[in-house]
Amino acid sequence: MNKKWIILFVFLFIGVFSYALYQSRLIQDYFSDSHYVTLMVNGMTCDACSVKIEKSLKMVKGVREVSVDYGQSTCQIEYNPHYLNSSDFVQSVTDLGFEARKKTNLKVLDYNIRFKGSGYR
Repeated sequence: MNKKWIILFVFLFIGVFSYALYQSRLIQDYFSDSHYVTLMVNGMTCDACSVKIEKSLKMVKGVREVSVDYGQSTCQIEYNPHYLNSSDFVQSVTDLGFEARKKTNLKVLDYNIRFKGSGYR
């Protein structure tokens, strides 16, 4: 076999192999990236309402896991951010006839504020 063909074959093999590794890494990153959102849902009157929300959200492309808690009025969603963003879920739940908003994780800090002249130095 000609030396030029061998070199061409090696470069072609390296190129195809590198491209395949690159694509598999992209696919792995695309499917392994998960984001989470918790919604506060008002208007649920029974467990059937939570089942309705859960089934509806599980059918959305990009949703991996949904857990609706009727007692806590919450909905936890694991999703792929390449397909959706968290505000899409608020709209989806609202379209079902419920009120929904993203739960914020604000921590209330207790500061003891002392004013000048209050007797503290």
